[in-house]
Amino acid sequence: MKAPEFGQLRSRQALLPIPFDVYDPATGEGSRMRILVDVRIAEDRNGASVPDGRYTGVNRGRDREVVYRRVGDVRFAPFFDVCNRTPDMYRNAGIAEQLASLRSYEDYAMPERFSHVFALDLASLHPVTGRRPTPLLHEAPRRLGDVVRSGQVVIGWDERVEAIREAASRCFLVHRDVGLCVAAAPPVWGVLEIGGHKLVQLHMVSPGRNRVDLFDVRRREAAVAFAAQSGSAPLVRGGVVDLSSDLPPETDARDAFVGLRDGFRRSLRGSLCDLDAEGVRLWHECASGSDELAGYGSAREMLELLERIGGGLAGTEAFERWEATTRPLSRRLSFEAGYSPAPEALPGARP
Repeated sequence: MKAPEFGQLRSRQALLPIPFDVYDPATGEGSRMRILVDVRIAEDRNGASVPDGRYTGVNRGRDREVVYRRVGDVRFAPFFDVCNRTPDMYRNAGIAEQLASLRSYEDYAMPERFSHVFALDLASLHPVTGRRPTPLLHEAPRRLGDVVRSGQVVIGWDERVEAIREAASRCFLVHRDVGLCVAAAPPVWGVLEIGGHKLVQLHMVSPGRNRVDLFDVRRREAAVAFAAQSGSAPLVRGGVVDLSSDLPPETDARDAFVGLRDGFRRSLRGSLCDLDAEGVRLWHECASGSDELAGYGSAREMLELLERIGGGLAGTEAFERWEATTRPLSRRLSFEAGYSPAPEALPGARP
């Protein structure tokens, strides 16, 4: 059965809370708050969206089945699963209340092409004051008119609002039977350790999360093998009932490499004179947040790059930070490259 296109569905008006930086010219203070943006979201009144993937035991402590649905090129999952909440938390809440509860978009399992539009870098300084803004994100979202009438200026409203509306029209779906659904990345297998025992668990997580211990949903056996390197067979929770069609290519090694971008940047800061040309390039890509990091090749090539940088840092103050940052990644890349496991291997030495 072919999935409908968004143009074939009706839409409904909604208010979406989005973080914005706000400036008060009267006091010179800068704050960061959630402001309601009026958007239109897709509505599937007749059940036209088609099932596209069924998974059980998704997220720790849950036994219920998660059914993905597809409209156009977007997969949707129930709001409760994408946001990792229990239905009981919002049993009596309507669509508006559920949307109003959304906060840190980068923490959800929605694809990055949407979360990047909605999110704001909460670690950044205020663009006007240059200082750490007053965080008001925990308060109820406010309407634009109320903020403007108070004499405050919303930074970046005109530049962001159209992109937000476009993303919202493809990121949210109200299904006649399920209720609110949110665009969701496919689940992944996560390798955890609880009470000294290894666990392989099917999860829905943000695509931007550190990927060192996460495996593509099609790689259950690889996740189990990685977890079993410590000697004992892991417990496996969750299962694939019906795999989504047309999944993106497997990029586990590159995702793990890119996921430690911030750690690379902190570790290499102030050490450029000790690095070779490739190490300097790595630092530059990390510092600028460039997606070119994803262009590095095989797990073996990535591991060799880490080793060269580790060798360049040997004997410097930065080496200890670099070692701590890259040890988990080196272990994962060694696994992906087919090398014998060496959990305590240091950068600069072949596992």
